[in-house]
Amino acid sequence: MSLTGYNYLGVINMAVGREIEPRQKAVEIIEGLSEERVMAAIQILEIIAGASEKINNIMDYIALKAFEASCEEEDLTPEEKESIEQGEAEIKAGLGVKADDVWKELGL
Repeated sequence: MSLTGYNYLGVINMAVGREIEPRQKAVEIIEGLSEERVMAAIQILEIIAGASEKINNIMDYIALKAFEASCEEEDLTPEEKESIEQGEAEIKAGLGVKADDVWKELGL
């Protein structure tokens, strides 16, 4: 029995008498999953496939993508929409405040 690797999930993979190709191992794992978990695995694989080679820590990247996917958009209230429209109108009318002025006023 030889130890072939350790993954981020804390699972130790052991090969008994034969080495398994990584793609074949992935297929075997997927075949044992429920439909819901297969869908989750597909999403994770799509994230990994879309990741740039420049990404050093794929687990951090996956966590970031999971966080982004969990962020829900909420509808604005009529009052919020009105405030945004009023602010945009003031900016278009030249009544905006420069960031430098705000920073000076706050002592930043």
